[in-house]
Amino acid sequence: MSKKQLGIRMIASQSQLELSGIHYNQWSQSDFVRINETCSRLSNYPIYIDDTAGLTLSRLTAKLKRIKKQKDVKFAVVDFLQLMHGEGEGSRHLQIENIVRGLKNCAKYLAIPIIVLCQLSREIEKQKRRPILSDLKESGAIEESADVVIFIHNPTADEKMESLPLLNGDQEEADNIRELIVAKHRNGRVGTILVYWSGKYTTFENLDYH
Repeated sequence: MSKKQLGIRMIASQSQLELSGIHYNQWSQSDFVRINETCSRLSNYPIYIDDTAGLTLSRLTAKLKRIKKQKDVKFAVVDFLQLMHGEGEGSRHLQIENIVRGLKNCAKYLAIPIIVLCQLSREIEKQKRRPILSDLKESGAIEESADVVIFIHNPTADEKMESLPLLNGDQEEADNIRELIVAKHRNGRVGTILVYWSGKYTTFENLDYH
């Protein structure tokens, strides 16, 4: 997505106003005040977005080193791995492997976490099941290099029914349940966390606070 699209999503999330209303300029006077207040607050946050398409590992690494030196950023997000371009010859599998290991080395060098978004195999949709580590698309190097792997899973209707007792039988709440599946954690526990998905705000919330 472009900087503008990401910015609109951040405004919707932080102001708790519907994304579609902001996107199509459909808001009330009070909404406009909230949007202005949110924009003012966000402008003070040290958030830097680079929407350059088709980055290679070397170019991304150079950008991260420069911004770390200039702004002392605390973490970076790559959205997403499969959109990065490989360098040199070799299969796509090998290119992804080199990118993943390069990002791991970059994270160590800069001493910051690098959060890498990644596509999953389409077999999950066909089989209608929860994702597992082997579903990480294109390379086992992703699983090997990552310190933490978290899947965002939209449960099936039957899986959501399993959560109803925890939600006091609230069907509407169950429909918006999502699972954060911690499939790998090098320094901690694995398991599943239930969260609430507010699609109109593009926000995940704790079940106790939505």
